[in-house]
Amino acid sequence: MRHRFRPVMLHDGMTARPRRKGRPFGRRALTVLMLSVLTAAVTAVVGPPPASAQPYCDRIPVPPVCDDLPEEPGSHNPTGVLSSVSRPPGGVQVSGEAQDPDSNTPVTVEIKIDGVVTGTLVANLTGGRFSGVVPARYGNQVCATARNIGQGVNTNIGCKDLAVRVDPFGAFESITPEGDKVRVKGWAIDPDLSSSLTVIARDGNGTLLANISANRPRPDVGAAHPGYGDAHGFDALLPEGAGDGQHQICLGALNGGPGVHADLGCETYTVRHQPYGSFDTLSRHGGTLRVGGWVADPDDLLAELAVRVSVDGTEYHGMADVARPGGGWTFDLPSVPAGTSQGSHGVCVSARNIDFGAHEWTEIDCRGYFMPGQLSAPVIRPLVKNDTLFWLRNELRWTNADDVEGIVVERSVADGPYTEVYRVNGLVDAYTDTDVRAGTRYCYRVTTTNSRPSQASAQVCDNSLLPAPQAPTDVRITGAGDTTLTVAWTDNAGTETGYRLEVRGGGTSRVVTLPAYAGTGPRQETVTGLSPVTPYTILVKPVQDGAADLADDQAGKAEGWTTGAPRIDAFSANPTRPRACQPVTIQLAWSVAGATRITVTRNGGQIFDESRATPGQWDDTLSGGSSDGNVTYLLTAHSASGQRTTKTVTVGRDIVVRLVKKVNFINVTLEPMRVYLVDAFGRELQLLDELIPGETYGYTLPNCQQVRVRVKTKIDGRVVHDTLDMLGHVDGLEYGVQVRNGGG
Repeated sequence: MRHRFRPVMLHDGMTARPRRKGRPFGRRALTVLMLSVLTAAVTAVVGPPPASAQPYCDRIPVPPVCDDLPEEPGSHNPTGVLSSVSRPPGGVQVSGEAQDPDSNTPVTVEIKIDGVVTGTLVANLTGGRFSGVVPARYGNQVCATARNIGQGVNTNIGCKDLAVRVDPFGAFESITPEGDKVRVKGWAIDPDLSSSLTVIARDGNGTLLANISANRPRPDVGAAHPGYGDAHGFDALLPEGAGDGQHQICLGALNGGPGVHADLGCETYTVRHQPYGSFDTLSRHGGTLRVGGWVADPDDLLAELAVRVSVDGTEYHGMADVARPGGGWTFDLPSVPAGTSQGSHGVCVSARNIDFGAHEWTEIDCRGYFMPGQLSAPVIRPLVKNDTLFWLRNELRWTNADDVEGIVVERSVADGPYTEVYRVNGLVDAYTDTDVRAGTRYCYRVTTTNSRPSQASAQVCDNSLLPAPQAPTDVRITGAGDTTLTVAWTDNAGTETGYRLEVRGGGTSRVVTLPAYAGTGPRQETVTGLSPVTPYTILVKPVQDGAADLADDQAGKAEGWTTGAPRIDAFSANPTRPRACQPVTIQLAWSVAGATRITVTRNGGQIFDESRATPGQWDDTLSGGSSDGNVTYLLTAHSASGQRTTKTVTVGRDIVVRLVKKVNFINVTLEPMRVYLVDAFGRELQLLDELIPGETYGYTLPNCQQVRVRVKTKIDGRVVHDTLDMLGHVDGLEYGVQVRNGGG
């Protein structure tokens, strides 16, 4: 074990440090040295006695300060530190310290970038400092390794992050249109060179625009990248893209040493030299157009602009010379000649370009208008009773020609002057005049107009209607037959030109026209060709030429039925097929016309009998009682004259299992038999009877119970007959079975 000494203060104020390398002293010499040091220390502290100096050998020795710790591991390895790294042109600048405890010779330091050795530096003897530039390679971390001398191993003395680049880099900072050029600004550096490099400019299609030297002073770039200087900026004017719209410029830095060319990016800019604006208004007044809007030229927003209006290819020029609050200049051209041919026309507005721009004129927008044609007169419907003439109301109706845009209606009363009564800007084809006096001559003139301008007129005249003749009274049916009805009334109109009998019934409607009667008084008419047993309504109306017709609610009215056998329109039962042994209530319904009495029977027994005083429509319902089917209902309709009409409805029965009332078993064998009641699985439930030869056994099934009967020989139990399933029912069958040895 090696001893580690601590420094000890000597008597003269100096410190003694133990040597680390070699063994120049033996154990005895070391002991003597330690005693001497301790003695000196004591002397320095206590001091000599005042009488005389104390002999050296009489001093108390001070033991050395030490401990028995093991020697530090790795103490033969070199030590040091990587202090700084930077990226000057041409390489990577590194500095630091490195020593080897086993040698006084300079230590060699390897410099690695991302683990790859790019160069070596040698530390000096004074302080072990090393500093220098090593070749650059792409990476992100620089590390230093001190090579060992003698015992020990190489030692990593530190790493520092540093983005080491060999490709050019920089920034495309701005792009600004200027007139018909585009200004681009930025900076670029080749990390391997301090000199300026070249920037290539291309448009969005890859076409070369210029080679730009990045040699403009940029102190900010130089300060951010020490060692490269300031001359790395660029500021250049490039030709702009052709035509208004979006364009693009892309920049690339040319590499001057190791590495490849670098892309500095692309920027988009807008070219606008052609005028722009808005076509806001277009109106037509006869053969003249009014055109309005605003325009501006981006190259000189303060310049008034010439405006061109094209109507179907014919040009009209004006100026946009009124300043617009939002920028640009407004124009209002009120007298542009319009195309006058009938149909649609196009109007386009263009502004004249100034300064830059590829085209002399720029189209702002196009709009259209319609020029209507020359009008022809409307076709007016004549004033006719019950079509356009009504009581105190004249309805004017007409058909318009094409291109009508407005209507004017004028009226003349009793051949007086025309006055306007109706006007509309739009297309209508009717007018109703309710300010009408009875029996007065009215004339109406309809004038159609449009904005061509054009107009055309037509007129119609006639007398308004007189009041309707006086309605009859005491209207009634006085006689009825199977196909006839006789109606009577009192005629109160002395001016009628005829009578109308409007006969409605049986789903039809017809009119019987009668001539006028002289004077007033009782009248009568028989209407023929009617349907039997049908209700009818007869309206009696006197009519007069030039007078209004009586309304239905003012006419005389009589109602009655034709005679004949009653008519049964419907007779039904619900349900129609109940299931056997599951009785339900049967609902009957009927619809009968012309009956004064109705009777209903069930299987011959009467269940309904009712009468009414007068024939008419008779719709009713009736409960047919509870039944599980197999029942017949008969409806008989009686007329007042004794005629009858009948109709039946039968309610069937839904049968799932055979209905049986009784089974007679006859033993025709020479041996005795036994009759059993069995269940659905064939298990014997009950012995019903024993049959001796020639005997008959009659089994009556319980009503609405499902049973099964089996016959077997008494001696050996052979099955000779099986009825399968049967449902007992009072309406079921009664049949006989001859029992034989072979079955039956």
